Amino acid sequence: MPTGSKAREEAAQRREHRRSDWFDANTGFVDQILEAKFAQNAGLEEFLLDTGSSEIHGSSSFDSFWGIGMDRMGPNGLSKL
Repeated sequence: MPTGSKAREEAAQRREHRRSDWFDANTGFVDQILEAKFAQNAGLEEFLLDTGSSEIHGSSSFDSFWGIGMDRMGPNGLSKL
């Protein structure tokens, strides 16, 4: 079964084929993915709403766009969708 890690590895090997507008377009793709995720997982919306006004941060050593990154300076893009 494909995994997120495997997809990331495959994408890294094909960077020269990446769309020129990828960083503009990918937020729309992720928005659609999140809608599907919440539609398929009952209770996830309530779980997220139960966090109230708390800020949710993600950090990753390989992605500082969707989270805050290891240096805590990233835009935390996923939390804005």
